[in-house]
Amino acid sequence: MLKTEDFYPPKDFSAQVQNLRAYIYEALGWSYRPNVGAPAILMALQAASMVHSFSGAFKFRGEVLGQGYKGQAFELVDVTANNIPRIDRRGNDWGIGAQQTAEAEFVAQFDATNSDNRGGYEGIVLSMPHYDKSLGHTIVRRDLGKRNPAQVNGLKRVGFPSLEFESKFAVYSNDQVEARFLLSPDFVARLTDFAEDYMGRNVQCVFAGNRFHVALEIDDRFDFSRDFKAFDYQEAATTIINEVGGVFYLLEKVHALQARIGREGADGADEARGKFYRGLLQSLIPAIKEAENAFAKPEKWKQEQRHALPYFCEGLQGLLRPRF
Repeated sequence: MLKTEDFYPPKDFSAQVQNLRAYIYEALGWSYRPNVGAPAILMALQAASMVHSFSGAFKFRGEVLGQGYKGQAFELVDVTANNIPRIDRRGNDWGIGAQQTAEAEFVAQFDATNSDNRGGYEGIVLSMPHYDKSLGHTIVRRDLGKRNPAQVNGLKRVGFPSLEFESKFAVYSNDQVEARFLLSPDFVARLTDFAEDYMGRNVQCVFAGNRFHVALEIDDRFDFSRDFKAFDYQEAATTIINEVGGVFYLLEKVHALQARIGREGADGADEARGKFYRGLLQSLIPAIKEAENAFAKPEKWKQEQRHALPYFCEGLQGLLRPRF
């Protein structure tokens, strides 16, 4: 059990951000760890050209483990490709041409089946159980038009009648029948809608065994694990609660993908998921108050810092229905 003394700030709160994250997720009954190992599905994602790193290496800044709507367990990992190291090349006597990066060389040689040219994958991998156990291996990649290969890592292309879906995704599987069963009309419709969402751009999926994996290249639209500058408890806590709201929104959307209840959802089903996650966010208020009481020690904190909670709680109430 973490104690507030573990992250009491002497001057600046930036060094305590990771500990405060762990405290807040623990209040939910979940767990957060910084700097973790690779998710189990990473090698399969690389083999299918769904994630890539020009350097061949990734860093994993954080992981959230917990149980979401209806007790569904999940694992959320921050996955970011390592930066390409700069290569210093000796130029002429005037220094012309002395600085050139290796990234341009990698970009020129990179597999043309992946349209992303930012230099490496930057996003998350979310894994959870799937209600239908699959014996085969099915992937849903971003559509590349005429550059879609006939096979990906031994998996053959699977066609679907939805032109809207086919314009956004390319499906590959080693079991055509199972792939069409897993990608039901409801799933196809909901995934197509999610791809239009601000959070869901560049979404890709994998069905393997009884697990459902979602890879989202999100860049700066979503972050739950990185260090940031915070001068006091209020600033750090507000930022982290915003992150938690983003995690809830993501889980709500991904849980909806697996529901076989139609594009718009059965009566009350979508609202029930939203209500569950809004209730979780609401339940954090007592934990924030308790933590604030321990942090805002009058002998250490300035007067204006001691009364941050009322303003912070107003901001928290505004996040109970997160929007992106």
